[in-house]
Amino acid sequence: MKKQITAVMAAFLSAAMAFNSLAATKLATPTGVQWSSEEEALPQWNAVDGAAGKYQVEAYLNNERIYNSTHHYSTTHLEEVYEAGGFTSWVNESGIYKFRVMALGDDANTLDSDWSDYSEDWDFVKADVQFD
Repeated sequence: MKKQITAVMAAFLSAAMAFNSLAATKLATPTGVQWSSEEEALPQWNAVDGAAGKYQVEAYLNNERIYNSTHHYSTTHLEEVYEAGGFTSWVNESGIYKFRVMALGDDANTLDSDWSDYSEDWDFVKADVQFD
């Protein structure tokens, strides 16, 4: 009898988990991944419907990840284009930079998107001038 109850509970839990995963939808992959044309070293991307203002941003210097940050934006004032302004403080070496973005779901109704394509390479040359 105990084995039957355990088997029934396991089947019920499996069905509930399957239903929850079917109910959640995967978010669209972010598009418009580019460096700002107005401000140097400013990653930008288009908003994803349903992302509720949460994005993961990874940046690379010479193909090595140097930046991985979750960005939360107000859900009361959603934008069409988002920016990772904090990234500029990570630019301190010459090299080739690129980044990519993932829209983050809530794991109940929405699931994380796939990673976007990488941005175009940005070739940065650090100035030789130093100030006291």
